[in-house]
Amino acid sequence: MYNEYAAPLGLYKICLSIIQMCQRNDPATIEILWRSILTKEVLLRTESPIVNNVIKKLRNGTPLAEVDLLENDDNFESGKWIINVKETVVSTGKQVYGKGADYAFPLLFLASNLEELRHAYESLPSSRPMKTSGSIPWTLQCFVDVGVPYPSILESYVNLYDIAFREGANPDKRVQCLANIAEVLNNWVISAISNRSGRTSSSLPEFSSRSYYSKERSDSSLQLARALSTGLNSSIDAWKGSLESIVGGDMEKKKELISLFNHIEKKFQTEF
Repeated sequence: MYNEYAAPLGLYKICLSIIQMCQRNDPATIEILWRSILTKEVLLRTESPIVNNVIKKLRNGTPLAEVDLLENDDNFESGKWIINVKETVVSTGKQVYGKGADYAFPLLFLASNLEELRHAYESLPSSRPMKTSGSIPWTLQCFVDVGVPYPSILESYVNLYDIAFREGANPDKRVQCLANIAEVLNNWVISAISNRSGRTSSSLPEFSSRSYYSKERSDSSLQLARALSTGLNSSIDAWKGSLESIVGGDMEKKKELISLFNHIEKKFQTEF
């Protein structure tokens, strides 16, 4: 079915489902499929060289590498594609994530590419940064809606920062990576407080049994409690130190980030 129908017809989502069902861990093919899925949503006209480069990088090596732009009156600058990308990632992710091995939903790869699209859009003078459910960025909302636990999300964003650091990325890139980490932490805290407030005292004993661990996967409050017990505060201190050591970049943004990290630490102290 994969070679005879799904792949030749460009049914990339079905291809991913087949890979998941067959338990075929092929990172190169999976990344090409995801690149193709995302490219189909963002192959739009744009006047921005930055956006053009991001889209070119995304579609490189895919069956859509030489395909013409989508034939409609829309353009990348409108931001309408964000809703389509979010719906596509969430619907596809729910089909392949949490079904055992999660290699068909490559979190690090998706975080990297979705954030590149997000920040390419937000770099445009006419852009309106899109957030959903209050302060949560649409990129992060994708992963939350798919059901990815916050510790796994944070790990991927930390890895993105580590990669940027090792590759000698420019100051603005490193600051942005740290900003992404702060956004994950901030929304994790908000979710954890909400989870905890919705839990009654009568329900607490069940968390002392074996069911605690299955509950923890979907309970951001329990996830955060475990993370704090294993050194999350020390990690935040390290990220703040990294931020302060960056020479150059947007000074105002760095100040805002330090304030956000401090706010998160205060929430830890008062709420947990």
